[in-house]
Amino acid sequence: MKASRMITAAIAAIILTVLIFFIISLFFDNEEENGTVDPPPDEEIEEPDEDENGDDNDDQVDISPLTNERAQTVMTNSEQAFQTLIDDTDENNYLTSFDSEDEVRIHLEDVMSAELTTWMLDTYIEEREEGAFLVPTETPIWLDHDEDFTLRAMSLDHYLIIQERSNELIGNVEMTYHAEWREEDDKWVLTDIESEQLEQDLSAEEVGEEIIRAIDEREMTVLATHAHEERGVLFSPYVYVDEDEDLIFDQDQIANFSDDDEEYYWGDYDGSAHDIELTPEEYFDEFLDVEMLIDPDQVYINEYNQHGNVLNNHDEVFPDATVVEFHYEGSEGEGSVDWFSVHLVFEENENGVWRLIAIVSDQWTI
Repeated sequence: MKASRMITAAIAAIILTVLIFFIISLFFDNEEENGTVDPPPDEEIEEPDEDENGDDNDDQVDISPLTNERAQTVMTNSEQAFQTLIDDTDENNYLTSFDSEDEVRIHLEDVMSAELTTWMLDTYIEEREEGAFLVPTETPIWLDHDEDFTLRAMSLDHYLIIQERSNELIGNVEMTYHAEWREEDDKWVLTDIESEQLEQDLSAEEVGEEIIRAIDEREMTVLATHAHEERGVLFSPYVYVDEDEDLIFDQDQIANFSDDDEEYYWGDYDGSAHDIELTPEEYFDEFLDVEMLIDPDQVYINEYNQHGNVLNNHDEVFPDATVVEFHYEGSEGEGSVDWFSVHLVFEENENGVWRLIAIVSDQWTI
């Protein structure tokens, strides 16, 4: 009987122990599920990095997305800043409101990066004793706001503004303008300008064919678009070019030839030495009647031919140019006295476009 009670007591103790353990286990499981379990006393909790978790709002940069409207504003501001320099020049191309290159830098860096501003200064500004001088050369190709363009995001603070441009001056190019967010003054600025030719440009001969057709049809505005922007076009009535005597006309003057009634001195007639005094229209009728050159007998590139007794000095006068000669052999073929040539002299600009710098006539002389 006593043994039986002891067995019963032992069993009860075991059951009680199991029950207590079970209750304790339930308690800790419930606490762990609710995230309130304390860490071991000797373990140190690593605080999260506020920057990585986005909790430090004070250090975040608030960048305004570059919309189409903002992109146009970036381009307009840059173009206007550059145009201000052009408008500020006097008759000798010196800036009147900017005394030094540093002042120009401050002006441009308001809307451009420091790197692009440095390129602008190196390309367009010379600091001379008389002051800041604006170099007369081709201006940057700016965004055409009337044409479509593409925005391409490179990152949150860097976009590309891409536009195809095509005309006779620059050819067919893809322009890429880099706009980047400048944190110090919270705005988008222009940081770089790039251009890429999209297709093979016309050869000098192909451009020459267009010019011959323009001369034949007296399309003076078309002819003017091919003229060199800075050098203009020299006109020589004979194959020997006299740089001191031959006339040079700029694009605007050539475009106005049809309405120009002024008589110019173009040189002296071969043989008689009488003055060649003609209006532009009369000069074209007498020295540039090119109908027979629409389908020429020969086209020569840089061959400097001398068909008559007048010296051809093109290789000396235009050593770095490309000379395209359109030649008509005459009504009776080689040896005729009514042969005729026009030599078109070209320089290639930085965009790979051939620009006309001289039109030289050549015909039989006494």
